[in-house]
Amino acid sequence: MKKTLLVIGDEKNKKGGLDFSLKRLIQHTKKLDAKGNLNLKTINYQNALNGKLPEINDKQITIMLFFPFKYWNEKIEVYNKDERVYGGKKFGTQFGKFFTTVEKTLKEKYPDKKINYINSPKSCILDR
Repeated sequence: MKKTLLVIGDEKNKKGGLDFSLKRLIQHTKKLDAKGNLNLKTINYQNALNGKLPEINDKQITIMLFFPFKYWNEKIEVYNKDERVYGGKKFGTQFGKFFTTVEKTLKEKYPDKKINYINSPKSCILDR
């Protein structure tokens, strides 16, 4: 029986290359899944939040969330637009809202699926 792993992450890091961690996961997943039991789906945050999530037939989905480089660089780490202090409460609050929205979007798209997280949206807030 196949299992679905939905990986959400931005393909590009700050330097414009493929996120190293995401790239390594994809490479190793293909090597480790010699029997073809894993249905690997990848998507970036922008598409996920726009409801362009992949169709999944399994009753259960395991989701792995990677760091949202694009959102962080465009919406959070922007010092010339406000008076926030790096790492302050406003950073955390805004980052928390982002991951709350991600979780809500996933629940709405997959209401009949059992969703398991490798790293939950709530724990991702503490990432940075």
